[in-house]
Amino acid sequence: MATVDRSDLIPLIEAAYAIIGRPLDVIEIGILRGESSAVFLASPLVRSYIGVDVWKAGYDHNDESSWADMAESRAEAFRVIGGSAKGSILQMTSREVAQWDNFTPDLLYIDACHKYESVVENIDEWRGRATILSGHDYEPAWPGVMQAVDEAFPDGVQVFGTNWMRVIL
Repeated sequence: MATVDRSDLIPLIEAAYAIIGRPLDVIEIGILRGESSAVFLASPLVRSYIGVDVWKAGYDHNDESSWADMAESRAEAFRVIGGSAKGSILQMTSREVAQWDNFTPDLLYIDACHKYESVVENIDEWRGRATILSGHDYEPAWPGVMQAVDEAFPDGVQVFGTNWMRVIL
């Protein structure tokens, strides 16, 4: 499997840390193989990390990741996250996790289905629950992501490469 460089997350983590003022409690929606997870877990600015994914194939015909071997992707994510004292995995939907009263992350990072409707749903589920909402693939190659983020936050978001961030609370 090819390794994906997700060091582009470091400036976003640093900016969120500057806002919160202490190590972050992070929830990531959509972890697939755990490439972003590895960056969050390696950062001393992250106190705890929870990765959420259902590993269901075929969720978006425009996203090649949706046709990955989900069993292999899940196993790789467990290898990445399972060895960390500050990381854990929930195999469930974002909606299921957002309904739990005790899940209020400092930083919620969205990198799940890139369809417009899915991104809108993820933002709506976590608005008012997380201090900072953020996500990946804020770029023209993913128009559904850009449209959903721009509509949710018409006065703008901070952008770090292809990552976006917005302070909510």
